[in-house]
Amino acid sequence: MSNIYGAPNGIERRAYRTTNATLANIPALVAQQTITGKQGDPLKQTCTREYLLQILDGQIELALENTYPMCIILAEFKNSDGTAVESEAVLHAVAQQFCLHLRPTDIIVRFRNKTIAMILRECADSGARQASQRLSACIADGIRVDAEKISIKPLFGYSAQITRDTDRANKLLTGAEHSLKALVG
Repeated sequence: MSNIYGAPNGIERRAYRTTNATLANIPALVAQQTITGKQGDPLKQTCTREYLLQILDGQIELALENTYPMCIILAEFKNSDGTAVESEAVLHAVAQQFCLHLRPTDIIVRFRNKTIAMILRECADSGARQASQRLSACIADGIRVDAEKISIKPLFGYSAQITRDTDRANKLLTGAEHSLKALVG
């Protein structure tokens, strides 16, 4: 804010004082919490069921208030030999790829060790099936992890039945889990 002719004058001086006063009043940033039990980076670490239920409950409340549909998709992955994928690097790569093919309003978190949960706002059951087909197509050629290309097959479980009772988030998540378990076996 100073110039080569010395200290700022007039309008520059007021702007300089305002900027310094504003910067002095901004609190230091709080470091993000990790998901050791509650919250954190949704793509790298797993979140607890309680944290996912909190997110779901807030999204359901918005959906009911604004009268739009909402659904949850749970995705698990199998290798070409049929074993479940639990590798941190592979699931992180898949979640990043999914983020590129979902809308900015959609929420994606890693749930448990081998499941990715996606909350799709303004999306009914048919929209969730179309989204899962689009997500399957984006990883059909495989996922690149470092220099290695890994071929995986996704399995999706859906639930879109929102109720107005108090346990609605748990019922929505349980419905998606049952749908996924039927596919996984």
